[in-house]
Amino acid sequence: MKSLPRNRPALCLLLSLVLLALVPAVLATSGVINAFAPFGSIETYPASINNHGAITGSHIDGSLFRSGFVRDDDGTITSFNASAPNSPPNTRPFSINDQGTITGYWFDPVASAPRGFVREEDGTVTRFDATSSNYTSPVSINNRGAITGYCLDASRPGFRGFVREEDGTVTLFDAPESTQTHPSGINGKGAIAGYYTDSSTSAARGFVRDPYGVITVFQIPNGSNTYVSGISYYGAVAGYYFDTSTGTNRGFVRYEHGGFKVFDPPHSTGTYATSISNLGVITGYFVDASTGAQRGFVRDGYGVIKVFDPAGSRGTFATSINDQVAITGYFYDASFTPLGFVRQP
Repeated sequence: MKSLPRNRPALCLLLSLVLLALVPAVLATSGVINAFAPFGSIETYPASINNHGAITGSHIDGSLFRSGFVRDDDGTITSFNASAPNSPPNTRPFSINDQGTITGYWFDPVASAPRGFVREEDGTVTRFDATSSNYTSPVSINNRGAITGYCLDASRPGFRGFVREEDGTVTLFDAPESTQTHPSGINGKGAIAGYYTDSSTSAARGFVRDPYGVITVFQIPNGSNTYVSGISYYGAVAGYYFDTSTGTNRGFVRYEHGGFKVFDPPHSTGTYATSISNLGVITGYFVDASTGAQRGFVRDGYGVIKVFDPAGSRGTFATSINDQVAITGYFYDASFTPLGFVRQP
């Protein structure tokens, strides 16, 4: 029998070390994705992830009631209901800050309208209305506890923006020349970004409201409608717009100095940026030209885009990203059931 070369063990050890060294790089490229659903859920829709990895969103149970949930970073899931006593569960959380405070709305069947709530980490729920109209939809909370969203106000038609400070003080605002104002996010400095409907063209335009209340409006070049999804701590804004030159929706980032960068994942026929981290990393989803299915993506600060899907996904919708580049959202499995997911880089 032919003997093995004397240096074969050393070669095997070297190859093993090389392979071990490559594993973290592979994981970092592909990401590790875990699916989840609250107990008894038939549909799960995560909406926001904080910097500790806690996730909030809503889920629908077998009785077709919608409840909120919070998923801790260890995977423990707690369902909750922010609806008023004697009202059926109908709770939609949209944002969670680093203290574990959650905001969103509960649907009031008497007023037939959404109304705001704040849920503290200990489970204490405070309900609020931005105005006396009883139509309040909070969308984002920062680490100071300031909340933004939109509401109806008897003083004028159309949705108005609002900011609710931690002490409960509410300020209403409107983008200039707007018929509807829809804030999307509030950062740690108190700057708010969103979009509005232009009264002269009926088109959607972007806006940024600084911490002092000064509003700057913008439109992406060649864009007929611009939709803002979020704002970073440093003032970068992400979203998507309809490009009249291509006939498709495309992602964009607007930097704090006002410059724009337009982007699409490969083979996209429609790109929807849904969230931006404080460090400028963006997530969202796009429609893949080859399959027609939605797929998730993450775009780093250098513009490099990675595409991802949970195993067996028939459609992936990334909704939120944190500063550790952990991403949450939902996907449709083989039976087209919406499940939650969290992707670790």
